[in-house]
Amino acid sequence: FTHFIHLTWQAPPPEAKKIEAQVKESLAPWSITTFPSPTVMKDSLVLHGLIRIPSTRWPDSSLSRILRELPPHIRIVHNPDRLV
Repeated sequence: FTHFIHLTWQAPPPEAKKIEAQVKESLAPWSITTFPSPTVMKDSLVLHGLIRIPSTRWPDSSLSRILRELPPHIRIVHNPDRLV
């Protein structure tokens, strides 16, 4: 069984890319995958991040701490109903 942590953020393209770099750096030990939303918005970029965690490594207190430290405009969902 795998746990999924899904992150979403939205900003103007340069800012969204900056946030993406920060998220990737913060969550590098968990091999986060980032990808753009299939929905295109004018003047705004929506990006997603996905972390897969084997149930044998869950719960992960280090990951929980890092997620709590992320900016509040990043939405974080554990085991979301959908991934995109």
